[in-house]
Amino acid sequence: MRARIATFVLAVLLASCSSAPPAPEGVQDRSNRAADYLKFGQKAFQQAQYDQALAFYQIALDLNTAVDFEPGMAVSWNSVAAAQTALGKIAEAKESLNQAEAMAKLTKNPTHPSGRGQQGSGRPRFGRQRQRQDSAHFASAFP
Repeated sequence: MRARIATFVLAVLLASCSSAPPAPEGVQDRSNRAADYLKFGQKAFQQAQYDQALAFYQIALDLNTAVDFEPGMAVSWNSVAAAQTALGKIAEAKESLNQAEAMAKLTKNPTHPSGRGQQGSGRPRFGRQRQRQDSAHFASAFP
């Protein structure tokens, strides 16, 4: 009888233990919506609709900022900089790129064109080809 009680208490204690508190309600939803807006922005950018792309990227940045998702903020800042560069807003693009780089360094985000950081964040990533294209684009825009 004592063994059963002890086993039950141990099971309850182990079941209630967690190494991290659950994310607040809505955090995952917002970061997923931000990823969607980044995709919308990429489509607009590929169609040379840079104003539209910039608007989508800024929404993604706002959503990522609202939930303090730093890797998403780094990607969003980088995308904002790309759209600003395409629109000829070079000074603004430099500042956005500085924000992206600073955020990427803080979060060790592998999605930033600098390529720094560690793999496996569990969040949407852009491929290496996109990183090389962005790096080349910025290098030509900021001699």
